[in-house]
Amino acid sequence: MLWILAVGARPLWTDDPGLVDEGKMELEGGVEASSEDWGSYLQWKAGLGRLELDMGLGFSSEGEAGPLELETKWGVLPWLAVVGGWSPTLEAYEAKLIGGWELLDGKAELLANGVYSSETRRAYWGVAGGYFLKPELLELVAEAYGEEELAFGAGLRLFFSSLVLDAYSSYSTEAKEPFYTVGFTFDW
Repeated sequence: MLWILAVGARPLWTDDPGLVDEGKMELEGGVEASSEDWGSYLQWKAGLGRLELDMGLGFSSEGEAGPLELETKWGVLPWLAVVGGWSPTLEAYEAKLIGGWELLDGKAELLANGVYSSETRRAYWGVAGGYFLKPELLELVAEAYGEEELAFGAGLRLFFSSLVLDAYSSYSTEAKEPFYTVGFTFDW
């Protein structure tokens, strides 16, 4: 059974320090598949000034709901955020430190995360980058992340006003097979 929940701005697992604008909301959704199974998820976010509230829920290919996840992101500085997350279903928490920097006059971005999960009792990390092939329209993204195993991924984001569409593929040294995901982000 495959459970998925996004960690960062779709399609990346590596998070960014950006917050949903105050008084605005965001909905993310996606489907991830491997040769063995597939799963989907929805994540709702609300902007409250320097805070962002997130709630996410994954679904298996059999239609079973996965663990509910609740998070609060605090924008400490424009390039630094701290996140506290809790899953009442798993009775587990996560703590994240997130950094993000614009490069090349806004044409590129670099992201770095450090995360501790009480469920696995381990720390993990993520490093990602993005480059706008066409500013404000098409971005190429890539990342590496891991805990005990290492995973690599790459994908594209296509921007339309308040809608972002994405496609992404990753490979994990543990699973030894590619995963594919497609999804959307909608702001209002």
